Amino acid sequence: MNANVARCQFLRRAQGGRVERGRTQAAGYGQDIERVGHGALRRAYSGKSGWNNGSKPSAFKKLKVSARIVLYFEMIGACRTQGIDMLKATLEQLRMFRALADHGSYQQAAEAVFKTPSSVHHAVQKLEEQLGMALFTVHGRQSVLTPKGQVLLRRVRHLLGEADDVQQVAEALSGGVETRLRLAIDQAYPPEHLYAVIDELMHAHPVIRLEFHETVLSGAISMLMQDEADIAIGPEILPGALNEAVGSATFVAVASPDHALFQREVPLKREDLIRARQIVLRDSGSGKRLDSGWLGAEQRWTVNHLGTSIRLVVSGFGFAWLPETAIREHLTAGRLRPLPLDQGRRRDMTFYLNFRNADALGPAAQEFLRAMRLNAQSEETRPVV
Repeated sequence: MNANVARCQFLRRAQGGRVERGRTQAAGYGQDIERVGHGALRRAYSGKSGWNNGSKPSAFKKLKVSARIVLYFEMIGACRTQGIDMLKATLEQLRMFRALADHGSYQQAAEAVFKTPSSVHHAVQKLEEQLGMALFTVHGRQSVLTPKGQVLLRRVRHLLGEADDVQQVAEALSGGVETRLRLAIDQAYPPEHLYAVIDELMHAHPVIRLEFHETVLSGAISMLMQDEADIAIGPEILPGALNEAVGSATFVAVASPDHALFQREVPLKREDLIRARQIVLRDSGSGKRLDSGWLGAEQRWTVNHLGTSIRLVVSGFGFAWLPETAIREHLTAGRLRPLPLDQGRRRDMTFYLNFRNADALGPAAQEFLRAMRLNAQSEETRPVV
């Protein structure tokens, strides 16, 4: 059997859902292709004529990327030389398809991918023509995926995720030390743990530019998944990843000493809190907002920042569960007092170290991860006084 035809058959099997079996049968074609640069790969590929001069580019041996994407591009090139149009869709088309699936309207999808609505409409329409199937139906003003579109979307999300990883790995390998590091850190994470790590990082990489994003609940993971942060530390975990615990915080129910709750009979019960005003933090995530802890008060004030919550509670406007490390000085000075609850006075929150692709992180980010892990280990072994 002609090698190119065999590769096309493998791609057909992969698109049909039998990826692992197809990869095994095509091992002779793809096993030795370990990792190459995404940019070099795209430059080497010459469009309809397949690989330049019919050979693989020398850049295959220079950069590290996902073998799955390498095989994907190689097989598309092989199929085109045989006159078989297995898949003509570009990554740009697939990104616009994903955006329309996520947002449901051409206007919002266009804003998400920085295109015009007509560009998104044209790309999706062309994709439907190329695949010979309807991917969306119109319900009112919303574009809704068809059953076939839903199946394709799952594959497209995986493919685009791999493609993004390829680009990041290539950039990390070719660019040396990164010039900036974007950190999404939950506001409740104990700052003394973070400052110790940052101090060590600055000694190793004194010129790197740090960007701190203070988040609440799912906010850190949300920024990571939207590629607005390189590393995230928060109470939520990245789906499908090996997340590492790097610390915890104890939240204490407190109020100002002059608060009316301290005039009630102790211990305080749930009914007492329901009639009082509670100060809560708003989840900063862009998706479905999460709730954490008890939120049963009839009157709640919601704020965006931990510092605002602390100031409101100190000023006597309400009660809240606040991180003990963040209010220690107020407790010592008597500006805040723990509420004498019959249950639930304290609760713990664990924080996790999250990142999308370790291979795509530069030397400074790798140093940050190493220091965070060492700091977490030292905290675990430190004796409690």
